[in-house]
Amino acid sequence: MHRLILILAFFTLINAQFLGQNRNSGVGIPYFEFRAFTQYKDSSATILVASEILYDDLSFIRETESYTAKYELAIYLQNEEQDETFGYITRTFEVETDHFAATNSRERKDKRSFQFSTKPGTYKLTSVVTDLNSDKKVKRDIELDIRDVADTQILVSDILFYEHNPANGEKLLSLTNNFSRDQSKVEILFKVASVKNAPINIRIEYLDAKENLISILLDSTYSGTRYIELEQNFDLKQSKASYNKIKIVATQDDQVSESTRDITFFWSEKPQTELDIDVALRQMKYIANTDSIETNLESNNTEDKIGYFDRYWQSI
Repeated sequence: MHRLILILAFFTLINAQFLGQNRNSGVGIPYFEFRAFTQYKDSSATILVASEILYDDLSFIRETESYTAKYELAIYLQNEEQDETFGYITRTFEVETDHFAATNSRERKDKRSFQFSTKPGTYKLTSVVTDLNSDKKVKRDIELDIRDVADTQILVSDILFYEHNPANGEKLLSLTNNFSRDQSKVEILFKVASVKNAPINIRIEYLDAKENLISILLDSTYSGTRYIELEQNFDLKQSKASYNKIKIVATQDDQVSESTRDITFFWSEKPQTELDIDVALRQMKYIANTDSIETNLESNNTEDKIGYFDRYWQSI
């Protein structure tokens, strides 16, 4: 029992910085994640709206041999004052599972995505989830500033991360920017819009947390076009840091547009980089011999540090 408590306490400390649970989740309300991404094309834009809700945040009712949750998702696109509506979507979804344990899962999620076409301007996007089994509701608001390519001459859209459903290979939009070290192959998609037909140089930079250049992932020029859509796969397994940034730079003549998104990595079984093992060892000072921890932290040999980490946890 003591060993189990130690392990749980340690991994709670280690993973908190990467996997922290929102305080509104897991308390009996249909809390959900909600994000909006802007994709530019010509003088218009598409707002890609995505939501996901944990099975644990839904109310399931047993029906014969399965368990079913039902919820309504309503999304409204309005002006800042919310006295004019430009678009709305209302959908009802059912989530079904044969296993009771899955109804409390904090791994399984129901994911949905929708699109709104709109013009440049400032908007408020409101989403309401109603759990139809408990009648509880959660509301989320997002403010959006849609830029005009006519003002800037060239625009890079928001950067999208995608992941694949291991069960069927389906490509799913990822709301998170937090990935496992074992899930290091990251698929990104972005778009570039311009007002004129002229060569556009696309440069994808991989940066550290202080925006120092780690590597150039792509540097290519595309001729005679006003619109580019690029989908790229990158293996970032060798990233030494846990916090990084992906930056898209589009250049056409003397006009430049940029888009940046944070990307973070966490380890699930054992540390794999120097930074990861140092963070893990510092957290172990609460449960292991302090002198041993300090000695290993002073070492420049990452493999020796990981070896100590493995031996410690195998010994208790």
